[in-house]
Amino acid sequence: MDHTDFLKNSLREAIIFEQNGREFFLKSAEEAKNPFAKEIFKTLADEELKHIKRIKEVFDNLVRENVLPTNIPASENKPWKNIFKEALERFRELVKSDIQDKEAIKLGLDFESKGFKFYDQLAKKSTDPVEKRFFEILRDEEEGHYLLIENLEKFLLNPVDWFGEQEHHIFEG
Repeated sequence: MDHTDFLKNSLREAIIFEQNGREFFLKSAEEAKNPFAKEIFKTLADEELKHIKRIKEVFDNLVRENVLPTNIPASENKPWKNIFKEALERFRELVKSDIQDKEAIKLGLDFESKGFKFYDQLAKKSTDPVEKRFFEILRDEEEGHYLLIENLEKFLLNPVDWFGEQEHHIFEG
């Protein structure tokens, strides 16, 4: 198998991976008891849809022209901290978590970790700088998603400590 065929197969696999992730996060959002967890899962489902769209753009160009596009779709990372700052306004409503939410968080962390490893391996196998950068962008976005879920987990486990850590307040006795 030549590298172009390898790349096409990898992109097909990436699309399926992202579709599975979207389905998981939509289901998690639907079943989440905590409104903040519900919101984070919906956001992650939307992010997976953006990945699918960008990967399909590259795949379609590769199929049509048999080469990667010269301009890869840019990263759409956004400041995740803003999501948590909004939680301050609804603090009491948001701190009630559910065992089901915690399980979805663990599965989400596992999913994003696998995504990071998958795109990292593809970036390392890439010989073309455009191809390499594309997979690095996807890898870095998966890492951002992982950190978002990890932050959600910390928030749900101990919101008071989480707020103290995020706001960097000094408590004096």
